Amino acid sequence: PAGASSRVRVIMDATLPSGSAVAVKVSGIDGGDVYQNVPFLSSSPITSDKQEVIYELTGVNEAVVKIKLELSGTASARPLLENLRVIVL
Repeated sequence: PAGASSRVRVIMDATLPSGSAVAVKVSGIDGGDVYQNVPFLSSSPITSDKQEVIYELTGVNEAVVKIKLELSGTASARPLLENLRVIVL
């Protein structure tokens, strides 16, 4: 569970060629809750084309949260995500 004034951190290993992107969003699970964008926090290289990418949203006041990933790209620039982790602090 999240709780009052929590931080939601989303970590993934991402291969994002030029022209591709990922948007991370978080929401509570109640009927009226809307998704909020989760800001990019940092990245560090794993290999020449893969990075560990971290997004974090602070001030979350929900008992339970859900995560949505929106991927965009083209036929020649497809995003690839692996090792997805979500941590509530």
